Amino acid sequence: MQKLMLTILFTTTMVLISCDQLFNEPASDKQQDDDIEIITLLADTLHAQKGEVYEFHLTDYFESDAPFVYAEFYGDHLEVRALPNDSFRVSQLNDSAGHYILNAEVTNEDDYTLESELIYAVNEPGTNTDEPAQIYKIRNDINGKQGTSSEINIDNYFESEAQITSVELFSDIITIEPIGNNHFVLSQPEDLSGDHIIDVVVMNSDDQTLETELNYQIDPITYNPPPSDETLVIMPLGDSMTNDSRPRVKFWNLLEEDGHKIDYVGNQQQSSSIPDPDHEGVGGIKIEGIMDKAESLMQTHKPKYVALMVGTNDIAWYFDETGQEIADRWNDLIDLIFSASEQGTYILAATIPPVSSSNVGKSTMEIRDRAVLVQHYNAALRNHIENRRSQGDKIILADMEAAMDPGQHLSGDGVHLSSEGYSIMGSVYYNAMNKILSEQ
Repeated sequence: MQKLMLTILFTTTMVLISCDQLFNEPASDKQQDDDIEIITLLADTLHAQKGEVYEFHLTDYFESDAPFVYAEFYGDHLEVRALPNDSFRVSQLNDSAGHYILNAEVTNEDDYTLESELIYAVNEPGTNTDEPAQIYKIRNDINGKQGTSSEINIDNYFESEAQITSVELFSDIITIEPIGNNHFVLSQPEDLSGDHIIDVVVMNSDDQTLETELNYQIDPITYNPPPSDETLVIMPLGDSMTNDSRPRVKFWNLLEEDGHKIDYVGNQQQSSSIPDPDHEGVGGIKIEGIMDKAESLMQTHKPKYVALMVGTNDIAWYFDETGQEIADRWNDLIDLIFSASEQGTYILAATIPPVSSSNVGKSTMEIRDRAVLVQHYNAALRNHIENRRSQGDKIILADMEAAMDPGQHLSGDGVHLSSEGYSIMGSVYYNAMNKILSEQ
């Protein structure tokens, strides 16, 4: 690493601040370029004891893939000196505890500059039982990857001299599951990427509460498309939601944008904005109905990829079985499709979308909530898919349920999808197809 330049400035006025005054921003918007390595603030608070110096290493607080070439720190009533190996020593020029602003300007080899305000927290020696211990956020960004869950330890993001006793995380999009000892698992729909805010409430044993946010950065997956001369022969297979042209149009357009050639196949036809009208979506059909014609469909059209979503009609309108029983029949359908297909055929196996809550069943049966039955059915489907993949079957999960919110993506009947829901359906199939192509 190159030698760092250091400028020390200080005045005679003490400044006390609170955590909500902290800001961190890059020096210029023009520096936001994909080819420039940025600098990230890892922690924003330095904790020191009154009358003692504080030493820190630059990489304890800042991170960059490009080497650092310049760092400047200055603050009121603070003196900062450079030490060897990119370390620094901070000492006070007065004898008062409290919080001080420590200004920072750091530049890396790509000429990216981050200007930040850190908090230099000076505490009285020993434990002060008169004042409650505060909670500090020491890191802001959570790094994740599209289609993959992330495990986080809250101790890496917050610190307090008093024990942290309660942590709550909230998000409308991210699924958050506590797994004990301040550890959480974050998961999200397979097609979700980008930056997403997670609201956080942290409490400690001194009854102090910090309400703040963490930024969940989900990096998109990059797939390598197959040779451009390969045509993707796809059979959209299912019920009325497959019969609707909107998900097929979305799926087609996304694949075409990647340079693929596509051929939809099936006995049904429907004109739309894409040139291929073929499909095999039949309104009202149940799993048994597809089983009756699976062999004929596969032998007639010889699809390389089968985009299958079925089961809604077995649950939403005509309930007479458990979710597991319906899923087991679906698993028998998968056997029929594979046995009637040519070697190398892939199945894009979709869970069914969530439905609105409503009691279903007949007077002679137990009345159940169809929304819960869908959850049981989809859980059983995921298990079947996972077991088949472990045995080498060419099948991939297209998790419609995980990608959709029943409060946003359903039509007025509580079963069929809204326009946005149908668009998501096409995107989920697209992501599943890309996973298949990356496996080939």
